[in-house]
Amino acid sequence: MSTGKLQPQEGFPFQKKEMHDLCVCGGSPATAASARRSNDAYTKMLERTPEFQQWRENAHAVKRFAVQHLDQLLVQFEQNLQKKGIEVLWAADAEEANRLVLEIAKKHDVKKVVKSKSLVSEELQLNKAFRANGIESVETDLGEFIIQLAGQRPTHVVIPALHLTAEQIGRLFEEKLGEKFTAVH
Repeated sequence: MSTGKLQPQEGFPFQKKEMHDLCVCGGSPATAASARRSNDAYTKMLERTPEFQQWRENAHAVKRFAVQHLDQLLVQFEQNLQKKGIEVLWAADAEEANRLVLEIAKKHDVKKVVKSKSLVSEELQLNKAFRANGIESVETDLGEFIIQLAGQRPTHVVIPALHLTAEQIGRLFEEKLGEKFTAVH
């Protein structure tokens, strides 16, 4: 299944490009050091978990199966949801998906939405669609909330504000939320 054993240097792609980009695009030395610590922890985990490679291969097999049978799995998923009384809406693209969401919001006279972290809503640029239609969107995930306040897009899947320093975030909170910033060194 695998072309070879996972090596630590290729197992954590963050160490290659993103760590360099952190320093180039405003990340701090502390952020880069944190990334190095994460990479070191990942390397140690690989060393003490010999079954990790098999787990990885199993996960890849499940993913391949899901991709190969996606049409059938989606229909099965829809049927299971419908049995529970849930209506499923299908969209061909981001524009149609946003239109469907906005129709629901308008039908219920929604003025504000509270969102959890969602890569799908990022891909759809749902917040932009909400803003364009006078709907306020508030993120519940702290990293996403920081990015929302900054008017930026996430730079990392798990840690959306990874590229910002603590001081930049503190200054942002001061500017946008009126919270006095105090640097702690």
